[in-house]
Formats: sequence, C-alpha cells, structure tokens
Amino acid sequence: MGGSAIGHIAYALVAAALVALAATVKTDGYIANILMQAATYAIAVFGLSIVLGLCGQINLAQAAFFALGAYCVGLGTADYHLPFWLCLAGGVALAVVAGAGLGLSTLRLGGHYLAMVTISFQQILTVVLINAIGFTHGPSARSGARRFRLGAGLSGGRAAGGRHLAHVPSSSLLQGRFARFAPLT
Repeated sequence: MGGSAIGHIAYALVAAALVALAATVKTDGYIANILMQAATYAIAVFGLSIVLGLCGQINLAQAAFFALGAYCVGLGTADYHLPFWLCLAGGVALAVVAGAGLGLSTLRLGGHYLAMVTISFQQILTVVLINAIGFTHGPSARSGARRFRLGAGLSGGRAAGGRHLAHVPSSSLLQGRFARFAPLT
C-alpha cells in the first residue's frame, strides 16, 4: 500500500471518528439546525471545489443541481409522503442525470463558453422552478415537510460512516486525467 493510500485511509478514519463524536453531542434544535445547514452547504461547496479547483472548469450550475436535489427531497416528503431516504436517493439521481446531460452536451466547451452555458442552465431552471406553481408551489415553496432526524433509521457505524464517503471517489480526481495539479507527495 502506498503512502497516498495510507493517507487517504487515515483521513477517512479521522473524519469518521469526528463525525461519530459530533453525532453524540446533545444540542438544542437551533444549534442542530445551524449545523445541518452548514453541513448541507459544505457539500455544495465541496462539489464546486472539485469542478473549479481540481478540474479547472468554470461551472456556474452547481446551485441548479443543488436545487434539483432539494426540490426532489422537499416535494417527495411533503407532497407525496415518501420516505426521506428514497427522496434523497431520487434527488441525487436527478442531479446526476441533469449534470450528465449538461456535461455531455457541453463536452467540447471550456472557459467562458462553458460558463455561459452553465449559468444559462442555472437561470432557466430558476425561472422554471419559480413559475411552475402547480408543481413546485412557486417561490413560496411548501410548508409541512417533515424534519429529518440525523441518523434516524440507521444504527451504529452506518450512520456516522456514510457522511464522509464523498471524499473517497473525489480523491481519485487528484490522480485522474482531469486533475489540474500534480499530487502532493
């Protein structure tokens, strides 16, 4: 096993231990809400840092993919009374399909042209989501979405271990053909 692989494993173990420790701390509803929002936005920023920082592409549609996943979870749990985990998987799948569709249609673009296409996609999706009042409930959104309890339905290490798995596939980008920088050794 190389030094890089050992470093990734050590990072994953430390991250899992920190997440497990944070999950055991008792907080009031306000603090838990702030921490949940911080974690949610950190995931969005992590996706942006992969595209912009590692690949060097100017993609301005990250908020659109974030919105697709959020609407899928919000509408699925509030309007259709589906389980949270099913809606979360659907939101991820919808964002991946939209990202793949946009990515495949813009394979040969780069720089300013990629930025123009992705910001156009972002703006078009924003207008559609706001004006599709019958489906998305417009800019007022929908009240009544059930609050998700972190770790509900999961037991033991599965609840804590799943929170840092995004690092493992993204770390392969550092060595892949899309990497902009040489790996630090």
